[in-house]
Amino acid sequence: MRPLPKTILPDGDPHRTLRLVGEITPDSSGALTDALLRFDAESQQPIVLCLTTPGGCVHSGLALIDVMAHIRSPVFTIAMGMVASMGAIILAVGQPGYRYAFTHTRILVHEVSGAVSGHPEKVASSARLQQESARRIEQILLRHTRLTKSQLRQLLPREQFLTSHEAKYMGLIDHIL
Repeated sequence: MRPLPKTILPDGDPHRTLRLVGEITPDSSGALTDALLRFDAESQQPIVLCLTTPGGCVHSGLALIDVMAHIRSPVFTIAMGMVASMGAIILAVGQPGYRYAFTHTRILVHEVSGAVSGHPEKVASSARLQQESARRIEQILLRHTRLTKSQLRQLLPREQFLTSHEAKYMGLIDHIL
């Protein structure tokens, strides 16, 4: 693998680079949170998180976001290929000024979705949980992008694949590689 440009990782340490390739699951989120905590315990130098993901479990993604916010080490995010759904949220919460995407990357943002069946009480409980997750995601994006609440509420239902340039304009990323 070609080393990352020094503008991304000032100390150039390739051993502090993590990759999320594939779906966001409890297992992948757990492995990444363990690595983030371990790296942070070693030093507070930047950690690079490379993302190529179709998204996945909202709660697993939120756990990863919580750890990113908790540790002292800045987490630089890099989008490659396609970064969708929860992956786009993780991308946006990277260290401000150090959120990157490659030129041909596509970034999908959309509203929280899911399906449930069964007893009406279970369905109602799941619907409440989904609404709460949607509010959390909206608050995260409002805090970490340049989007207003009105813009966000127009964008999310569309399920739109953004170019790197569109993502930069909206404040999901800061630089295009």
